[in-house]
Formats: sequence, C-alpha cells, structure tokens
Amino acid sequence: MFKKTHLTKTIGVMLVIAIVSVVYFNWRLITIHYHIFKADHFSKNDKLYISQQIYSKPDSGIVIPFFAKFKSRDGNDRELAGLIPYGVSLDSLRKYKTRCIGSYEKSAVLYGKFRDKFIPGGFYAFKADKRFTQVDSLFSSEIPKGYEVDTQFYYVPYSAVTKN
Repeated sequence: MFKKTHLTKTIGVMLVIAIVSVVYFNWRLITIHYHIFKADHFSKNDKLYISQQIYSKPDSGIVIPFFAKFKSRDGNDRELAGLIPYGVSLDSLRKYKTRCIGSYEKSAVLYGKFRDKFIPGGFYAFKADKRFTQVDSLFSSEIPKGYEVDTQFYYVPYSAVTKN
C-alpha cells in the first residue's frame, strides 16, 4: 500500500514539473496564440485597415512594409517571416481617401530573425489591394538558404483594425 501512494505522488510531481516546463519554455508562443485568439476579431474577407495613428502621421512618403512567409523547400524546417520589398504607401492611401490595405485571410504565428535568434510573432495574412501595393527596395530580408518566398502577404496585427 505504501509503495502505491508513493508511486502516485512521484508521478504527480513529475507531471506538474513537466507541465510547468512546457509552459515556461513556450510562454512566448502561448501569449501570441492568446493575443490572436482574444484580439482576432476578423472574419475571412473582412476589410483590413491600418490604424488611425499610422494613417495620421504627417510624413510624406512613408511606406508600411509587408511580410512574407519563407517556406522550407523540403518542408522539414519551421516557417519563417521576413520583410519583402513590397509595402503600402501612405500617400497612395491618402490619394484614394482610405485606410483599407486589403482583405483578411487568416492569423498565423511565424518565426522572424532578431539578433541572430528566431523568435515567434503573430501576423495577419491578407490579400493586398493592388492600388496601394508598391515595390520599395528599403525593405527586404535575406532569404535563408533552403527556403523560398510564399506569395501570401502578412501584416502585424497590432496596427490593424476592422473599421475605417
């Protein structure tokens, strides 16, 4: 009888340690998924607008960069995010008197390189409005060896809103 309760306690302690370890080592991913789940109030094909804060910046010539997913050619590695030489110009948005940059597709967690480490981040995949999309050579990440660029555009969720 004594051995059975001792074994049960040992298994219980090991289980608690395993759960705490998983949460500790994946805390950033857990918070990103929580934020996307909590704040993701978009439905497929909803219009995606840039926030008023960004739109009202007085600087002319600002280009808001888009991100792309870098897919592993052999499918074994994680998907990475990187800046691509496309973006939306605030001048062109103002010309058409809109803040809409496209339509929402889905949420995604991708890894981006920051100070030689790959860290996860939350992104919104969207179909860009071609009227505002432009090439800007200032924004471009080096494509990692063994990866190719996906054609889907991504945008950071923290500066996206659902209403104009």
